Amino acid sequence: MLMRPKAHIGRRRITNRPAVQQSGATLNCPAPTWPPNQPPNQPPNQPPNQPPNQPPGLFARHPAQPLGSPSLIPRRSATRLLSTPPAHPPARSAEKLGRRGTLCACHVGRLCYNDDVMTTTIDNLRTALIGESTACATYAAYASKALQEGYPQIAKLFEAASKAERIHAGNHARALAKLGAELPQFDINIKLGTTLENLKAARAGEVYEFTEMYPPMIAQAEADGATQAKTGFAWAMEAEKSHARLYSAAIRQLESGEKLNLPSQYWVCPMCGETFDSLEGVEKCHLCNVPVGRFLEF
Repeated sequence: MLMRPKAHIGRRRITNRPAVQQSGATLNCPAPTWPPNQPPNQPPNQPPNQPPNQPPGLFARHPAQPLGSPSLIPRRSATRLLSTPPAHPPARSAEKLGRRGTLCACHVGRLCYNDDVMTTTIDNLRTALIGESTACATYAAYASKALQEGYPQIAKLFEAASKAERIHAGNHARALAKLGAELPQFDINIKLGTTLENLKAARAGEVYEFTEMYPPMIAQAEADGATQAKTGFAWAMEAEKSHARLYSAAIRQLESGEKLNLPSQYWVCPMCGETFDSLEGVEKCHLCNVPVGRFLEF
């Protein structure tokens, strides 16, 4: 009577391989013990019918292992039977995965992410989030100051802009969460002046953002394949242009000494934060296509 061998190559289960204990830790890029429970300076066990000193055909092999040392862990099990994680092997940066990194050589047929790939875009998102959150709080304080000085129309402008900055900060926060990054911790310091001084300070901040801050951030996010971050940066940059234009109009009228003839209402797109002083001929947001009916009114 022919006895069926205990070990089978390919997709069948291997019953005589050494046991590998799982550490239970969450591992980004783990590698199996090589070989499992193998004494030092002893040749590793060869899989059945596997020629010596040949890379295994149906078995996974970590890049850190020599070619002549095949693993006893099949490809389909290599991602589950793990030990303590080694140093992350170099990623193949030429093989882009899109929004979250590059293809790693750790596991055959499995994608994992190198933490260093998105570092710059993550830092940019945190910087933008801090800037937009600070602007949101600052413009709210500017609105209160404008009301105290008897400029309700300018107060409305600051209120609308504050809401727009809050929307930008929310978009950046969601992009950070998408990349698995933590939100930054920061303090907000607000310096109040007269309404005219506040308008000039706000305009200077907006001009800096759409001329110097956001353009390189957009380019970096595009290079990293971070689509959501790039979209949030682009939306914020265009909305800041609108804010600078509205602030400039208010500054001109205040400096002229004439009676203010500013809009009494403003609308903010809830998706991208674009700000409108008139809805004439507007059916939807030109940045994100949100219909006018969903705009926030101030």
